[in-house]
Amino acid sequence: MFVSADRDAWGRYDAVAGRVEVHEHEQPGDVELTNLSAVGALRHGRAVNVIGPAEAALAAAFPLPLTRQHNRP
Repeated sequence: MFVSADRDAWGRYDAVAGRVEVHEHEQPGDVELTNLSAVGALRHGRAVNVIGPAEAALAAAFPLPLTRQHNRP
């Protein structure tokens, strides 16, 4: 996973429904989605690399499905 050091991605993630809602600015109840994604990648043993200024806040290649995995710790 490659994470931009200078951008935030605010929104909500619903693991049950498998949906992500991204907001241009932080709203009440939002989480920083880039951080949430990075923590999830690290928990699954994936590498997270911080990159400089970029057009995208997050770029990744996942070999796993993006749905919630109930059989994983």
